[in-house]
Amino acid sequence: MQLVTEILKENSRHNVNRIVKMVAENPGLIQDLVNLTLRKEVTVPARSSWILTHCHDKMPELLKPYIIDLIKASPDFLHTGTRRNILRILTVEKIPEDYQVFLFDHCLHWVISKKEPIAVKAHAMEILSNIAMQEPDFKNEVIPVILDIMPNGSMGLRSRGMKVLRKLGYDF
Repeated sequence: MQLVTEILKENSRHNVNRIVKMVAENPGLIQDLVNLTLRKEVTVPARSSWILTHCHDKMPELLKPYIIDLIKASPDFLHTGTRRNILRILTVEKIPEDYQVFLFDHCLHWVISKKEPIAVKAHAMEILSNIAMQEPDFKNEVIPVILDIMPNGSMGLRSRGMKVLRKLGYDF
């Protein structure tokens, strides 16, 4: 069976659920799914990363060995949907200390970028706050950035910004 063929059969939640079930029955497929997500193209990584998020929701332990690979690849994804999916996974993972500054810098960039969609910005804000909770010196960088983007942000972005600011102990 070619996993890529299964992924390309149909772009639907039904197909995602079907492949997640396949991974649950054969956990070795997770490596293939990660490799497909890391490809330098648009369609296959976007679809496989969507499947990865659902695998992570049901079986987070399967992705632990690949978190660093996903962190390192996150700036290079060609589709914002792929980045959104991987950042969603990273919002609930402990970021290894050696990769905190790398991911922090990229998340700051994505939060202030005019090109990134709201979901990428929201997940990036969450990651920034998670890292700042581990490294309190980063709070001084995160808080002003969030305060700066909130006035012109969407309702969703403002809502996430308020939650992150409260989490960081910002006094309104």
